[in-house]
Amino acid sequence: MKIHKSLLPMPCFLFLIISLPMAQVKANKAIPNFGTRSIGISIPAIWNNSQGTYYQLGNPKHPKGSAISYGVNINYSQSFYKSVYWKLGIGYFQQNFKIRRPFNYNDNPGQLGYATQSYIYNNIHLFAVAGYKKAVNNNLILNGCVSYNFLNSFRQKYIVNNDNKVWQINRRSMPVGNLIICDLGIERSISPKISFGTNLIIPVYSHWYKDEIFIGNNYEQNEQRIAQNIFSAGLSFSCQYNL
Repeated sequence: MKIHKSLLPMPCFLFLIISLPMAQVKANKAIPNFGTRSIGISIPAIWNNSQGTYYQLGNPKHPKGSAISYGVNINYSQSFYKSVYWKLGIGYFQQNFKIRRPFNYNDNPGQLGYATQSYIYNNIHLFAVAGYKKAVNNNLILNGCVSYNFLNSFRQKYIVNNDNKVWQINRRSMPVGNLIICDLGIERSISPKISFGTNLIIPVYSHWYKDEIFIGNNYEQNEQRIAQNIFSAGLSFSCQYNL
């Protein structure tokens, strides 16, 4: 009995039909569930080294100082192409500067001879993110993103002497700054729904607005600017819940 040659590949063909879906299932199990939509909370902390500008008898002064700023926010994210995602968020952020510079102190009628030891802005923090996630193994995800951040202050504190509790507190709405931040970190899944992450934060662009409380003598535009960033870096700790 002759077997038609066209029937010989049939067992191989059937094997491929059966095995391909099985392989796909295994591959899907190996990839962590990013979730098309998720909500999360994150706690950023950023160390900043900054400087201010003021003039003394016509000579420019650029005092420097470093401080740690921190906050907490909630966010919503959604994948829109494979592992690429966008995220929107809102939160609270306390921006601290430890720069000694003269300012208009309300309790001093002449407003002379007073300088900040440090100053603090309590802010509403708004941000938008574009990012990418890549699976390293079953539970570990590499996460990189770029974010645009806007800080708007609702309370300002200018400390003259912290030990003696000499300070001035203002409560007005004012824009504080725009930042572009690059994040790179890892995210670990503890279940298909929940993951925890740690990210390194590098602000690559910082623009601080003017604050009229700082003395300006019209020598240059930076006299009343809140600060000029020299270098900043920090960490962010987050928790995500996949919807």
